[in-house]
Amino acid sequence: MSLEAGVLLSVTEEPIYWHEPADRSISALPDSRILWNHIWDNRNRILGFAHSHPLGIIYPSQEDITTFSAIEIAIGKRLLWPILTKEVITYWRWQGPNKFNYRQIYDFHSSNKKWIHKLYNISYSHKFYDV
Repeated sequence: MSLEAGVLLSVTEEPIYWHEPADRSISALPDSRILWNHIWDNRNRILGFAHSHPLGIIYPSQEDITTFSAIEIAIGKRLLWPILTKEVITYWRWQGPNKFNYRQIYDFHSSNKKWIHKLYNISYSHKFYDV
């Protein structure tokens, strides 16, 4: 079974916290106090938060976008928001002018970053790469 998962990334793209709550599903990755605490405690050294979309949708949902905006407002800085599917990873960033104007800035069909492979492995029922 495939399930959404996420990872909080440092400015060097090293994982800070893996977000795999028990109540996650194929179409939802619930927020939690634990995730927020990691975001807040690391707000000066985070690059962004990557999460998977097992249903293959490469763009952020409306809930994703409002969450992106709320987190950025709370910590006072703009972040990178990668979304991983089985085929591609897309990267999203605020482009303005309104608070919900996020745009895809680039995508990759493969990458050698270990966090991408681990996120894939914990999100999908079949393994892509052993890390």
